[in-house]
Amino acid sequence: MSTFCPLAWNSINLRNNGDLRICCNTNSYSPKKGIMRKEDGTPYNAGRDDLNDARNAEIIKDVRVSMMKGEWNPECERCRQEEVNGIRSRREYESEDWDLTLEEAMEKTNEDGSIDPGDFDLEFFDIRYGNFCNLKCRMCGPTDSHMWYSDHVALYNTTKYKDTHDLIQLTKNEKGKWSTDQYDWFKN
Repeated sequence: MSTFCPLAWNSINLRNNGDLRICCNTNSYSPKKGIMRKEDGTPYNAGRDDLNDARNAEIIKDVRVSMMKGEWNPECERCRQEEVNGIRSRREYESEDWDLTLEEAMEKTNEDGSIDPGDFDLEFFDIRYGNFCNLKCRMCGPTDSHMWYSDHVALYNTTKYKDTHDLIQLTKNEKGKWSTDQYDWFKN
């Protein structure tokens, strides 16, 4: 069974706070939530960092090495689980959508999983511009929709919640509505 996914080579995904991650599926089940981090442990962020630097973060290099060995990386657990259970995974349909093959990727990828960003065009961006949303769907929460703030405070009797990057503190703004500045990365 193949574990290759072109997104590890041709994609950048931005969380709603601007942090860079491998792909949106890594937010589920994976130990590090797919967040690309610098050597000092801080996440690469689109509001302040060079995207090409992030393309060789340790986590993405590890994922590439696993794929080149035909192994599942723990960050790719959602796709693995879907495939084991007979569900068409994102890895499968992305492999069909892009012209990059494992053999082509391996030709230009170093043994440690690093790449020259010039060898692989960024062909796909998943960009989340904050969490401003006019909906509050039942499968979301305050990290994905600001409309959830008041419900979160009412349901959990707290003005804090955990996001993958930090503990988020909600405060009332001048209009008396709950708010946070944690999802304003795009203003930079």
